[in-house]
Amino acid sequence: MDAQSCNRLQDGFTIKDYSMSRLTFILVILCHLAAGQSNDLTLVIQVRDIEQPFGTMRCCLVQEKGEYLSSRCDIGQYVDVTSEVLEIQFDGLPSGTYCVTLYHDQDNNHKLNTDGPFGLPSEPYGFSNNPRSWFGPPKYKACTFELMWDRVIEIDL
Repeated sequence: MDAQSCNRLQDGFTIKDYSMSRLTFILVILCHLAAGQSNDLTLVIQVRDIEQPFGTMRCCLVQEKGEYLSSRCDIGQYVDVTSEVLEIQFDGLPSGTYCVTLYHDQDNNHKLNTDGPFGLPSEPYGFSNNPRSWFGPPKYKACTFELMWDRVIEIDL
């Protein structure tokens, strides 16, 4: 066997060709992973079906299950409601898994009003992914989404 045939792999590829293909593949994967680790992403939340255009919208963006539905909101905004559709924008976010909770604070008392013996919300509210739940709030997992690039999501009240 001569030196040239030792450097050839199956189907006529040389060891050099194989190494370059492998290196190119690794570089493509690393570039993709690096792009996915951005810390400067924008999330726009379009809130639809606002029946009464007054008061404020409290919007909370969480990344941890323990923060879901808690009174603590590290990434949040209060936005004046002036129309039937509202856009809320968060800038400078790192990529990752998020969940959005919001409610229409119609009387501007900075809390979600409840009614009746079961404490059902009396003000409109919504969650990312618009999950439906008949008994209690939807599960955290049903509301999560991945933010890997700038994104617009829609939430119906």
